[in-house]
Amino acid sequence: MVYKLFVFITCLGFLSGCSTDPYSGYLGLWEQQKAPLGYVVMEITRDGDTLLLQDNIFNKTTLTGLPNVPQVLKKTDGQLSFPRLFGDIQLGLSADRKVLRMGDRVFTKINLARVAEIKVSMKKARAAWKRDTQLCDSLKAEFKGRSEAITSRFTAYQWKEQAKLLDPLRATYNARAGEIPHCVVFF
Repeated sequence: MVYKLFVFITCLGFLSGCSTDPYSGYLGLWEQQKAPLGYVVMEITRDGDTLLLQDNIFNKTTLTGLPNVPQVLKKTDGQLSFPRLFGDIQLGLSADRKVLRMGDRVFTKINLARVAEIKVSMKKARAAWKRDTQLCDSLKAEFKGRSEAITSRFTAYQWKEQAKLLDPLRATYNARAGEIPHCVVFF
């Protein structure tokens, strides 16, 4: 009898420890896989009985310039969704609660350490982009100075002579621009 009571109390303890909230698996940070424009991390939080979706925690504004504020999620039979122009978008949670699908976007659950890694990576990428932009701008200014020095020696009627000097110069600068990431110029 004591044994049965012990087993019953133990099972009851395990069962009461399990969450009966069907939405608890959605809570947390989610990183989009194969994001086309850098990193996208969304966060689902709880405010009382309300669940909120912050679409990208790294963006302070939306594409329209409005503040990027969390949106309220709709709860329906253990599923979450949010309204869009042409209907609701469902959030689908995998059985292991590690993968979240939102339309054609796939997210994996991450922790704060991963968010910190992403921030460091984004900072490095911004610094590289800034450096590359400065190099590209410098290259453009250098080409402009050299090409103006050539064109100033000729009249408009001497375009063939100009082309003989400008074409190799353009080829050289286009090749140099191709070595700088994100430097798109047409000399």
